[in-house]
Amino acid sequence: MKRSNTFLAILVLLVTACNIIQEDGPTPTQNPVAEPTFIDNRKEEKPLNKNDHSVLGVAFGAYYSNQDYIDYIYELGVRQTCINVHWEEIEPTPGNYDFTLIDSFISQLRDNTNALIRITARHSPWGTRDREKTVPENLSIGGPYYNFVYKVVQRANGNIKYFENEWEPDCSIHWTGTADEYAELTRTFYQAVKAADPEAIVIMGGTVGIAKECATSFFTDVFNNLAEDNSPNSFDMFDIHLYGDLYDIPDRIRWFRNALDSYPEFNSKSIVVTEYGGPSPNEFIYVDEAAYRSLFSKIRKDPCILATDLEGFPDQFRMFGYGDIGDELEAKRNRIQGRQMLQRTILSLSEGVEKLYWWNLKASKPRIGSECYFRHPIFGKMQLMTEQSDGIFTPNPTFYYYQIMAGYLDSAESVVKVETDSPDIYLFEVTRYDDGKLYVVWEKRDQFSGEDEPPIDFTFRVPWQSVYSCELFGSQAIIPVINGDLTIAITDTPIFIQEHFDSE
Repeated sequence: MKRSNTFLAILVLLVTACNIIQEDGPTPTQNPVAEPTFIDNRKEEKPLNKNDHSVLGVAFGAYYSNQDYIDYIYELGVRQTCINVHWEEIEPTPGNYDFTLIDSFISQLRDNTNALIRITARHSPWGTRDREKTVPENLSIGGPYYNFVYKVVQRANGNIKYFENEWEPDCSIHWTGTADEYAELTRTFYQAVKAADPEAIVIMGGTVGIAKECATSFFTDVFNNLAEDNSPNSFDMFDIHLYGDLYDIPDRIRWFRNALDSYPEFNSKSIVVTEYGGPSPNEFIYVDEAAYRSLFSKIRKDPCILATDLEGFPDQFRMFGYGDIGDELEAKRNRIQGRQMLQRTILSLSEGVEKLYWWNLKASKPRIGSECYFRHPIFGKMQLMTEQSDGIFTPNPTFYYYQIMAGYLDSAESVVKVETDSPDIYLFEVTRYDDGKLYVVWEKRDQFSGEDEPPIDFTFRVPWQSVYSCELFGSQAIIPVINGDLTIAITDTPIFIQEHFDSE
């Protein structure tokens, strides 16, 4: 695999960032400045993901095209990933299959990789019936769509654990059929997958994850349809995508959890998240709604505006541009993403989500020719790496933020929110399969300007004599516990807190 020496050098530094402690210990809001001393804060070193209890993953991105990337997934500290597969790519004409994408993906998987393939009928020039090419013409068992899905799963030959049917059929352009048609597709998909691989796990294509009429009514109709003929075996897991306001994530998950639980056929189905990420421009619409709508009106007319510095717009919108927005603003956006990836993960796990895949490792380039450089205004900068023209992947700063998070949370067994005296203080107790208990804490603040506010002291009970704290961005401290009370300075940047073990 191609990679730069700079990438490897930086990787070594960041991997050890939250295991480097000064003897005197800086406060969690300070950066170490003296020569660091290495302290092992766990009783023993354990191999990465020694069991099957892995909750985090990273999706490749929208258009996989045979890139060799799996080593980067493991360098992030996780072993779950997914790609999208389009009918037009695999079966361009009836009965003529090209499995290059499937074979390329499988060839790089390791023995303990939990892989997901999301399969869509989209864009098939002959297999779909609607103008937008999203709905299969024939959804019968043994029909063309059934055979396509069966062939993909058969080709995987047991190497792929999860398969998903479509994504975001509600409230989006990805599905132009009815809820009943989607329910029929779900049945056919399930039968095809299980016929080819009875051990495979089937995920129902993800809702956009908003508790609005378009989503709630669509999936209510889908669940009703599937339940009418007693179809508990139409899917194994349900997918929710979690973009937008991060603090309403719990309410969104609860709505769909309650909807599933209202059906005896579906109340045991797990929830997964195959797409989540932030920040998104619409999270800052409160800053200037008129400016927000003006910007996206201009983007629709000329996407190349994203290649400029977006002069004249608030910095909350400018930070999504690909022109010369300045190093300081770019770094600020990266820090916002770092906080959000951890906050979104914790909030989701605390509501019982079983697995989460960050979107994305690599953002796709525009599918149409363009003389300007830009990527998607929402998903483009969520990417953890950038694929250069020579095929080399280079890490973005957020790559390392994710890496630190994964080191603490990939083996999470349970995440429980601990109530505090302030609604703006978010405290969670995390139990891990292989590394014991830790806490995560932060204060809710404005996503853009909150980091400029001073830290506040927060006290809570812990069952330890002293703790090791690591802020997401690398600051660490060893803090004594007084009569069971830990007092720690907190900001809007999440801090990991675990028991400190003496190095002796």
